[in-house]
Amino acid sequence: MSNLTEREKEVLKMLCLPNKKIARKMGLKLCTVKTYIVKLFNKFPFSTNRAGIVIEAVKQNIIKVEEIITE
Repeated sequence: MSNLTEREKEVLKMLCLPNKKIARKMGLKLCTVKTYIVKLFNKFPFSTNRAGIVIEAVKQNIIKVEEIITE
């Protein structure tokens, strides 16, 4: 598993949110958020969806369940 940047971890914690909401919360452009999400899919190649990435990150102790932002 490749190391994640701090920004990638921030996006990872918000993957349960729509891209527009992530962009607004982080003060980023929508295209930047999409780029981060593509990078996360590349770093979690066996995950086929966003939920799978979050689950795998929790299993690998990259993030904690309580850090996941859902609203």
